Amino acid sequence: MVISVPSRIAHKKKILIISGYDPTGGAGLLLDTKIIHFLNGYALGVPTCLTIQDTQRVYRVYEINSKYFVKSLEHLINDVEEIDAVKIGALYSEKIINAIIDIIIKYRLKNIVLDPIIKPTRGTKLLKKNSLQSLAQLISLCTIITPNIPETETLLNTEVKTLEDMKKAIYDLNKQFNIKNILLKGGHIPINNKVYDILYTSGKFIFYPKIYRQNLNVHGTGCVLSSIFAYYLSKEKNIEDTFYNAEYTFEKVINNIIEIGKGQKVLNI
Repeated sequence: MVISVPSRIAHKKKILIISGYDPTGGAGLLLDTKIIHFLNGYALGVPTCLTIQDTQRVYRVYEINSKYFVKSLEHLINDVEEIDAVKIGALYSEKIINAIIDIIIKYRLKNIVLDPIIKPTRGTKLLKKNSLQSLAQLISLCTIITPNIPETETLLNTEVKTLEDMKKAIYDLNKQFNIKNILLKGGHIPINNKVYDILYTSGKFIFYPKIYRQNLNVHGTGCVLSSIFAYYLSKEKNIEDTFYNAEYTFEKVINNIIEIGKGQKVLNI
């Protein structure tokens, strides 16, 4: 019997991952790639920065050469031709952010999900202080952003402590950054043993309640949710349907965790 092996991956959704490199595989480019392949998509990726880290903390961050970064992206995009969605994670520097802005505009990239990572749970920041202005411009070009509570507080220079604070913060993000769709992850605000992710789209709020997992201590959960969202966005096109599919899938994936080091647990994908 002759088995035919296709030479192209046209049948798979192609997701471009632009994020930092975490050598543990518990977050960033490696984890994003694993989750896209787990969902039967095909991930391509270019790193924005390199890190020295383990499961306990980020010790140091090294910026990627911007010429290498741009050339890598351009060759990938020109070769593959059709990118179905883009997931952007840790950015680190203003040079890299500006390069991404230019690439998005030049190649008219679509279905862009930005997880605006600023600081890891423990360790060195993943975004330089002088990068926030450029980040604001990048946000305005994205389809959706998926910040958590600390990231939202940094972006808006305010405190977010309640569900009402979350709603106000979403309005403020919408106005200040000219972003139409926002998924605010509420894992840092437990309410009666639940936390709420809130999607803002088409001028309305959609709440997604989850059980509060106090002692979960898992690395990379934000990366996973935004990558899942990017994959379903490439298929669904509809933000609301994408949200429900992404949250449902995330709840299934989050139960599969392992301990590989002395620090945080990681997802076993």
